[in-house]
Amino acid sequence: MNRGALRIAGNEAARYVRFLQPRVLVAAALIGLLLGLSGPAVRERGLHPEAELYRVEIDPDSPLRPIVDSDRAFDVTEGVGLAFLNGRADLSILGENVHYRADDDRSASAARELELAARRWLDQALEDETDASAAFPIRVNIIYEARSLVAATPTTPTPTPTTAPGTNNTSAPQSQLVSRTGEKQLDLRPSQVEPPFPIRSLLLTFAYVVPLNFVSQLYAGSLLAERTRQRGLLLLSTPNSGAQILLGKSLPYVVATLAMSIVVTLAIHAGLVGFLAALPILAFGLATTLLIGLIARSPRELTFLLVATTVLFSTFLFLPAIFTQIHPVAFLSPVSIIISALRGQAITLGSFLYATVPLTLAALVLTGLSVALYREETLFAPRGLLAKLADAIHFRAPSRASLVGAGALAVPFAIGLELFLLIFAVTLNLRTAFVFFLMGGALVEEALKGLVAHAHITRSGRPAPPPLVGLLVGGGFFLGEKFALVFSLVGFNLLPLGRDALATFGIASSALLVFAPLLLHTVTTTLTAYGARRGRTALAWCVASLVHAAYNATVFLLLLPGVSL
Repeated sequence: MNRGALRIAGNEAARYVRFLQPRVLVAAALIGLLLGLSGPAVRERGLHPEAELYRVEIDPDSPLRPIVDSDRAFDVTEGVGLAFLNGRADLSILGENVHYRADDDRSASAARELELAARRWLDQALEDETDASAAFPIRVNIIYEARSLVAATPTTPTPTPTTAPGTNNTSAPQSQLVSRTGEKQLDLRPSQVEPPFPIRSLLLTFAYVVPLNFVSQLYAGSLLAERTRQRGLLLLSTPNSGAQILLGKSLPYVVATLAMSIVVTLAIHAGLVGFLAALPILAFGLATTLLIGLIARSPRELTFLLVATTVLFSTFLFLPAIFTQIHPVAFLSPVSIIISALRGQAITLGSFLYATVPLTLAALVLTGLSVALYREETLFAPRGLLAKLADAIHFRAPSRASLVGAGALAVPFAIGLELFLLIFAVTLNLRTAFVFFLMGGALVEEALKGLVAHAHITRSGRPAPPPLVGLLVGGGFFLGEKFALVFSLVGFNLLPLGRDALATFGIASSALLVFAPLLLHTVTTTLTAYGARRGRTALAWCVASLVHAAYNATVFLLLLPGVSL
């Protein structure tokens, strides 16, 4: 790192230091002092914004009086129903009878709150009983066991094979959905039974994402200001390169993000493994923000892109982590590594790489594209988002040989987006979700390959013929898919129909299925390249996607001939 980058980083940090004027510091100190003084009172009395929300008129001799008094949401007055009849009370309790107005939303809500208060009061009364066995006569033991799924459900009943005690029947392949076989939760009361996913640990991991969102807002706003106020033009006129300028601009935000992540790691006791798993999340978030800050044309567009990517990225991070018992799904996200670290569970190297490598590669590619955009020709050009992406791709892959690498680097994005589609399909039945995954995957893969082909055809002074572009980009994508073998090695084939999904990527025992994707990617990318040369990229992408979807459907039917799509 040269002095120019450090000087730019110092100037960027000084922008926020100058904001901290004496009056701002004094105001912050007063607010901190006020919060500190109010802390003991809040801890003792708590915060109750719902206090005295509903007005209740109750008979003084009602046995329900302790229940009403136990809930702060009720403003209790004694009476025999006159206030309720006059509309000055939401509930009327006479003896054991509760009266409310069904056509009044407030009164009906008060009745529901009274029902919940009664349950809480009863639970607390049972907790206070000295004879715990009499208070809670039912106890629950939970033991997680492995479960097998048959690839295709037979249409006619078949006899179930039996095995002698002490022998194993291994004639049928099994997909182990529950990886932590034998885990036990013993001697639980019914109210203590929790869902099979760690809610508390999942919520704690939000401590990494929330600070990242704040830093991203400042980061993207600073990058946009460099372009809209023409300050970036002055930086480009200096001897520093675009990469050095971006390094200096990004360094304060990277340092701030790392510092906050270290504090979060120490606060939630995630350990070194949790911190390392959080690094790809932080890197991808900052890389996405960097790219958005360089391609957005207005503050409105910047806000829209930031919010959209934040929501989608958060969904991708946290939704797979819910399926903790299905490791091939859960460890699609680095959040599952953090959760395992919080729960003190052992984490294998394969699982760690499975969860972190794709996101890390995607962050590196986005960073490389962003550096390619920090040039006068593209930084201030009033072009659309896709046009700027095409400029960046062509800058990084200017030669014909580099198209192979560009095609290979599109694979991490393809896998991530396809798994994102699969996550959204979990609400569907198994067959429908799998078909949705294959068809959606065709659209995603052809869009990524088509963007590389479009960039070369439209930006190169002497573009290669479309068949050669298709061979280079498609061949690179084919080689990149072979690295997806890691999914098979660490557990992707444990998913229901997981081996069949890998076959569509060319990972199979059959030579035909291994090399058929090479022909497929070459043909479909050639179609897109022809469309780009004629100015019909969108139409060619649709045709290529249909061809790809037909291939996926054919492979699916060949593997599972008894299934109709």
